[in-house]
Amino acid sequence: MISNATDRCRPIEAIPDSELRAIKAVFFDIDDTFSGGEGQSRILPQAYEALWRLKRAGYVVVPVTGRPAGWCDFITRMWPVTGVVGENGAFFSYLDTSKKPQKLSIHVNAWFGKYDKLACVRRILSTFFRIDFPNIVYIGDSPNDEPFFERLPITVGVANVYGFLGRMKHHPAYVTRGDGGQGFAEFAERLLGVRK
Repeated sequence: MISNATDRCRPIEAIPDSELRAIKAVFFDIDDTFSGGEGQSRILPQAYEALWRLKRAGYVVVPVTGRPAGWCDFITRMWPVTGVVGENGAFFSYLDTSKKPQKLSIHVNAWFGKYDKLACVRRILSTFFRIDFPNIVYIGDSPNDEPFFERLPITVGVANVYGFLGRMKHHPAYVTRGDGGQGFAEFAERLLGVRK
């Protein structure tokens, strides 16, 4: 079963350059997609450098995570990202750089309802960025990224996604050679390469 699933995923080198040139935004999972690789669970230097390179090149870069608001606040302030989708799509965090920094009050966020990452990404694409689905790429590694793999035209799995393909109905269109952060950096290099 896995071999059939594996056959449907093509290497990232097969992504047409014309499709890569149309990309304006990179959305990505954090755990084991941006982090991990080389037997590590931490963020590798090459992954973090790739994030900086994407941001400097003018891409909208947005992690999409199940992590809580406190983590997302930190990521928004400290990583070279445009914003963060947090708590599986419950909110979008970004810095308003047009205003002077203010002191923060401690607060507690609570809400009820059903949220999903894809619905939040759709909302922020139209509200904040005016970018259409064909102009974004999503990078992930597991079954919880499946809604993106199903709906987006360009999706990338880092190599550790192979361990989950047999349990997934929808797979990434393309897969990197490297796991985790190595794969993230590999895709960033491919994307940035079409601009040279």
